[in-house]
Amino acid sequence: MIGVYLSMNTKTYLCNLGKLLLSSIAFVLGAVIGGMIVALVGLQPPPLPEGVDGSLAFLILMLESPLLVLPLIPISRSLGGGILFRAAILSFFIWSVYTLNTAIESLAFTNTTVEGALFITLSFLPPTILSGTAVAWFFRPAEEDVNTTALIKEYFSNRKAGSCHRGD
Repeated sequence: MIGVYLSMNTKTYLCNLGKLLLSSIAFVLGAVIGGMIVALVGLQPPPLPEGVDGSLAFLILMLESPLLVLPLIPISRSLGGGILFRAAILSFFIWSVYTLNTAIESLAFTNTTVEGALFITLSFLPPTILSGTAVAWFFRPAEEDVNTTALIKEYFSNRKAGSCHRGD
């Protein structure tokens, strides 16, 4: 997999950089949309830490979004299946790793309420869906004929119920 990236020319690097930035913009745009949705629902945002205002938090979000999207590229290139399947997998992955983790840590380590954690969880649903879909769209599988559904069926067809957790 790494050999694929080492053999790229400058045009391919620039093209992939553009795709990365567009996927990052999708995350930021989704964050704006998510903020509007939770405001319409009536949820109150959790309090920001001292010394952080809303514009600084948004700037940090814009700067961190490429770092959030970057690790998804090799995952997207390794996933088989259609665009909807890969987008759903990537979106759920981002949502669980980034959003749920943020909500749980804010409850554990700050004075965030359950309503604040719900605000975080719901407001970051649109950006995870948009960025997961953008990554799945821009970074297609390296091998087009990978059938993830067939691989999953094959894996579970050789297993007994309850044996998956042991690595049997």
